[in-house]
Amino acid sequence: MTTARPGARRRSTPQRVVVIGGGAAGLVAARTCTVADCEVTVLEAGPTLGGSVARQEIADLVLDAGAESFATRGGAVAGLIDELGLGAHVVWPNAAGAWLHLSDRTVPMPKGGLLGIPPRPLARDVVAAIGLRAAWRAQRDRLFRMPRTADPATLGALVRERMGQAVLDRLVSPVATGVYSSSADDLAVDAIAPGLRAALVRTRSLARAAHEVRSGGAPTRPAAAGSHQTAGTPTTPGSAAGGLRGGMHTLIEALADDVLARGGGILIGTTADALARADDGTWVIHLAGDSTMTADAVVVATPDASALRLLTSIAPALADLDWPAPTRVELATLVLDAPELDAAPRGTGLLVAEDAHDRVAAKALTHATAKWAWLAEAAGAGRHVVRLSYGRAGAGNPAEDLDAAALRALALRDATALLGTPLRDEQVIGFGRAAWANAVPLAARGQADRIRAVREAVAAAPGLEATGAWLAGTGLASVIPDARAAASRIQRS
Repeated sequence: MTTARPGARRRSTPQRVVVIGGGAAGLVAARTCTVADCEVTVLEAGPTLGGSVARQEIADLVLDAGAESFATRGGAVAGLIDELGLGAHVVWPNAAGAWLHLSDRTVPMPKGGLLGIPPRPLARDVVAAIGLRAAWRAQRDRLFRMPRTADPATLGALVRERMGQAVLDRLVSPVATGVYSSSADDLAVDAIAPGLRAALVRTRSLARAAHEVRSGGAPTRPAAAGSHQTAGTPTTPGSAAGGLRGGMHTLIEALADDVLARGGGILIGTTADALARADDGTWVIHLAGDSTMTADAVVVATPDASALRLLTSIAPALADLDWPAPTRVELATLVLDAPELDAAPRGTGLLVAEDAHDRVAAKALTHATAKWAWLAEAAGAGRHVVRLSYGRAGAGNPAEDLDAAALRALALRDATALLGTPLRDEQVIGFGRAAWANAVPLAARGQADRIRAVREAVAAAPGLEATGAWLAGTGLASVIPDARAAASRIQRS
């Protein structure tokens, strides 16, 4: 028996749904509603669709401007890809994996770790990264069983206590910064790695607990770009990530085409300024320019700032949430005529340790043509695509105030240092930049309570839903199921 939320009305005509936001979440929600024969209109304030799964053209190449891979966990992304007829386009990254750029050396990232936590501290690749003395300090975690306690609660404090400062600084923090744009001391273990602290209580060893979770326990959850991981982050050894031949932006194009083919509408450059409830229970969407639309239901699928502005007009208490400002991430993409990079000298890219930022401003580099065979083929012999990511929570963004010429110069210097290969300005045949305000990591302290408050406020308003990375967690593997669930609830309202 189908149930409905309080205030639901019986309908003899198709449900009219307005989806505010034309990113991945909004388009997934819109498609889910069109499949259920709803009359759907998508409103996108910007000039293009896709949000952080966008495209850009540089030097005759069509590239991803944001997310360029997806996490395979849960199967949600693969399922949608198959539904859209793109299954044959799924590709897998080069298995070489990422490197670490440390203050005194550049080495391959140790294999088999979870969030940088090594399962075997005395493994050769771990010793190469942190040194023998630090490796023996970390090995104490395995040799001397700790008391059966799961404290402390943050990733940084846990690693520091169990394995020592060197493991935190040289292995775990580069992952936290590169993937989550946050300090490990600001990431709650239970949010970022559900099951890890329970495994720690059982095994009394962080190394064993990390191995248990990675080998079959609860998966880690992405936080804020990209990606899965945030945009601009290279694939780490053993990470379960895939891509699409032609780029992840092709998924957005397929979603939009499917919405239109099913009778939905998409309005580009249309901003929703406010929401209101009419006396008959329908929704009124106030648009920029003093026009309005009416709908039986509304899905808010914009980034956090604009979403909260719309939702606060319905639930004023949300104004008191003290929502943290998201981290601004800048991506600088270089297309290089550089045959010297054909050998992929640093794997698929690098994560940068915090103590190396005095010489390298980027937090991560992705050698995209080394990571994706289809892109190397499209670029042609000797041409390479390199993406550098700038911006960390609490540390500002060294690229934010730079003009295009200055950012290009900075990216070229950083790429030279990180790839260990001299690169000259005349080798740059194309440059592009993209700025993203990454969602606040779900693992940030206090964020779970703020998200719960938003979801409860939305649930109290029949015919209203909210979805997107700011609520679900960054990455298509989180966004897609959340958007589908929101659309399903709308159909029952």
